[in-house]
Amino acid sequence: MIWFILSAVVLLLIIIFLVLPCKGDLTVQIQNNNCQLDICVKVLGLTIYRQEKAFSLLQLDVENTDVFQPEKIKKWKRVWKEKQQLFNCFSRMKIQQYSWDTKFGLPDAPDTAIVSSFLWMLKAFIHALLDIQFTLKATPKYEVKPYYHQTFLQSSMQCIFSMRIGQAIHTLITLNKWKKKITTDQEEN
Repeated sequence: MIWFILSAVVLLLIIIFLVLPCKGDLTVQIQNNNCQLDICVKVLGLTIYRQEKAFSLLQLDVENTDVFQPEKIKKWKRVWKEKQQLFNCFSRMKIQQYSWDTKFGLPDAPDTAIVSSFLWMLKAFIHALLDIQFTLKATPKYEVKPYYHQTFLQSSMQCIFSMRIGQAIHTLITLNKWKKKITTDQEEN
């Protein structure tokens, strides 16, 4: 009888643990050619994961190949389907707060105006994707400030999200499977 009660208590504690919410804070800051990425995940106010990464945008490895070859198109279609399945893992994530501020300048005023319009369009498109994929708890805040006759870029994006621990564990398992599949596909090619 005591084993039954003890196992019921342990099972109840596990269920309570799996429905606890965890909160994450993702921050991306770009200053000219430098990028800073910070992610912090907390459960009950305690930090359980934190990672900071800084890199230069000029050091990104961009492959310059013909993307319209039939083999490349098939590969991109397959990767897109896999990413759609991956995004479905995040569908239960709730975005509590989202803000994206961009300040930039170009030497030529008409170019600055065109890029400013493009940035507003890009942010509206990303807002539509976020609205479709996730539950938005607050209206995202966007800002684009063009500075004419100056050359610089400064952008800051912050996203505060939450999901239940059980859902986060399921998402991590799916991410690991996806990562293993991608690495085995790269090794085969």
